[in-house]
Amino acid sequence: MLAATESRTLKIEVPLQPKQRELLRLVEEAPESVIGYGGSRGGAKSHGTRAVMLIRRFAYPGTAGLLFRRTFNDLWENHLQPLFRQYPFMRAWYNTQHRELTIPTDPPSLIKFGYAEHQGDIEEFQGKQYADIYVDEATKLTQGEIEFLRTCNRWAGDSPIVPKMILTMNPGGVGHAYIRRIFIDRQYHERERAEDFVFLQAYGWDNVEWASKALAEDGLTEADYYGWPDKQRFMYFIERSEYGSLLDAMPKQLRIGHLMGRWDKFSGMVFDEFDPAVHLIEAMDHRGLRLVGGLDHGDTGVTSMGVVGIDQSENVFVLAEYYQKNKLISEHAVAMRELLDEFSQGHVSGKRGQEAFDYGVIDPSTDSKTLQGQHALYSVLDEYRRQGLTMFRAGHRAEIGIGINLIREHLRVNPNHVHPLLQTRGSPSLFIVASRCPNLIREMQALQSEVTENARLKYTGDDHAVDWLRYILMTRPKRADRTPEDLAALTNQERFAVQAHAKWAQRFGKAQSSGSWF
Repeated sequence: MLAATESRTLKIEVPLQPKQRELLRLVEEAPESVIGYGGSRGGAKSHGTRAVMLIRRFAYPGTAGLLFRRTFNDLWENHLQPLFRQYPFMRAWYNTQHRELTIPTDPPSLIKFGYAEHQGDIEEFQGKQYADIYVDEATKLTQGEIEFLRTCNRWAGDSPIVPKMILTMNPGGVGHAYIRRIFIDRQYHERERAEDFVFLQAYGWDNVEWASKALAEDGLTEADYYGWPDKQRFMYFIERSEYGSLLDAMPKQLRIGHLMGRWDKFSGMVFDEFDPAVHLIEAMDHRGLRLVGGLDHGDTGVTSMGVVGIDQSENVFVLAEYYQKNKLISEHAVAMRELLDEFSQGHVSGKRGQEAFDYGVIDPSTDSKTLQGQHALYSVLDEYRRQGLTMFRAGHRAEIGIGINLIREHLRVNPNHVHPLLQTRGSPSLFIVASRCPNLIREMQALQSEVTENARLKYTGDDHAVDWLRYILMTRPKRADRTPEDLAALTNQERFAVQAHAKWAQRFGKAQSSGSWF
């Protein structure tokens, strides 16, 4: 399929596949100003954005557009070289020093090829204006960098053009959580508006070029290919194209993101055991659970607290979260005490507030003493205690990796474990009340890991709620006590086993102490 575009002296044809035509339609007609275009690999996203950029510069003479990649090598290999192969005469239009392509419309249009390889390079675009900004592989940019570029997406000239931004991407990367939030989950913060964002899913089987050789061998045409249902094109892609077969043969963790373009599973995901269908629950009766609290303090960022309950089978239920920033400790403490009061109501212990909780554990860095006055050493932990929250610091010797592994162990489906709600075998031991813990869920879905050059594991992404969850699990909280009603419902054999276990624990068990590893 071709889109013809022309100036007074030149006419060129720009080939567009059906999904790329839909992209052009969104840019020209949709009210949304930011268009997400991505998913699996091989969907011809780079060609699509470059083609739309060319069409728009010819259609709106005198306007400028920015085609952006993380590095110049990416720009050269994925955009400039393919552009010059397709249109060799455009080399004469390209200014190497300024990385600009001047299109001889009347007045001339311009395409700027931009990149920002190092921290701070993005600021070179401050004060610039571009009618269109197309960021290729946007998940390689941070949220702040994308939002900064968006401030340049404006046009003050006489052209009737409506400025648009396209973000193309694959799952994973430093910007994954932000891209997923605004396009996939459609969750918006502060001044963000849902009506500004629209998403177009791309798949490898959208791109007929991968299957062109097989189509020729089978006596089929491009029109035949695009006339098939989506499922038929998918099967042809993975069975008859070399690239599709390669993606299909990838390990499961890679295949989900690279081939299927799913945003909940991708390479580098820390909690790949997490499955919303398995681990999220609507509600949980907390009254018979053993309650524990966890707190992660942020001096300049988010402060988060969680309420966790443990049942008699050592299942862990994350019941609620507190997640706020830019507040005084006294303000945080008021809201946290209210949360503790809420979950103490009706508790089997008959106690109120913190008294209904076994204990609360806090970020170990809060115990660092800071000189607050001439004769006093004072810590963040001290201030929380002054505000009525009794917390104990998490152990200094506990590394992040240990806590992350504990969370993953609780997420793992144990084939012999009985599900606490369904009473069926095959269950994890960690459950999250979805409506009360949106930020914990978001963090668990987005946290990533990578191996650094010195062979150390590095975690990237928000982890405020994840931190208090690992603090809690690393204290090895006890299971809930059995009530008289519970004991009465047991068979004689089960009751004997419970009594025997209690006697063993009384004789050989060891209470938590300041010298414990946690």
